[in-house]
Amino acid sequence: MKTFAILAEVFFIHMKQIINYLRDFFELTYNEAKSAFLFFILILLSLLGYYFSSYFTTKNQSEILIENFGSTKIPEKPEEQRNYGFSKEKVKIEHFRFNPNTASKEDLIRLGIPKWTANTIDNYRNKGGKFKFKEDLLKIYSIKPERYADLENFIDLPSKTEKISSDFDEQRAITESKPVYTAKPNKIISKFDINIADTTQLIQIKGIGPAYAKRIIKYRDILGGFYSLEQVSETYGLNPEIIPELKKYCTIGNYKKININDLGNTKHPYLKFKDIIVINAYRKQHGSFKSIDDLKNIKILDETIISKIEPYLSY
Repeated sequence: MKTFAILAEVFFIHMKQIINYLRDFFELTYNEAKSAFLFFILILLSLLGYYFSSYFTTKNQSEILIENFGSTKIPEKPEEQRNYGFSKEKVKIEHFRFNPNTASKEDLIRLGIPKWTANTIDNYRNKGGKFKFKEDLLKIYSIKPERYADLENFIDLPSKTEKISSDFDEQRAITESKPVYTAKPNKIISKFDINIADTTQLIQIKGIGPAYAKRIIKYRDILGGFYSLEQVSETYGLNPEIIPELKKYCTIGNYKKININDLGNTKHPYLKFKDIIVINAYRKQHGSFKSIDDLKNIKILDETIISKIEPYLSY
């Protein structure tokens, strides 16, 4: 009895402390704080009662099973219940060209897109959403970059990267109406660095007018500078015959390097989006690149791309 009295005294002392804490913290009256405390005690007792009741009930059921069926194991739930209603059937992934604006949900699932993501794409289209470029598919938050890289070549839409670099990469046709350029007599041209030249210097070269001078500078800035004068001929619409003239008066200065081990969201005419994804993934798996030979180990990269980008890389 003495022990019980001591425990009761300790309980009431702590109860008063808790009630005072509730009054101060929640700005309650004494009676409100006391009622809240009793409410918490009732909840605690209910949870304890439920726990012990469940424990003994389960134990009794197990004993009944053992008594009735001997050493038989407690029967397992049916497969469909243990899977919580989700089917384990695997969908065979197929690869075919598709337009995300018109492809059915079934077609999207066949491409390996999860069912809930296909529903998201369908809802986006039903609300008036439209995919203009391949990269717009990444606007769907559940499309991961790895999944996009796998689908990119099969998306029947133009690419933003291709659009940006089309002025520099597409085949150029020289029309018959292109004027014949004549030499500018008695004009002395001083040599200049093409990587820092402005339009005033470029138009001194035979065959380069103000429009072409602006195109050359724009392409140079996107590349990060030229490492060879032959690159200038990649400028859209430019007559390749001006390259010998450029070599007479132009030099190659410093140009911008790209850290291959920190590509991030780098954009470059020689590297497509999927190339950057593959390079970053290879680096994470095999460690930092130390030379161009490490990059050549990525078999799916085009050798032409590697040779063109090599001068711009730093390690």
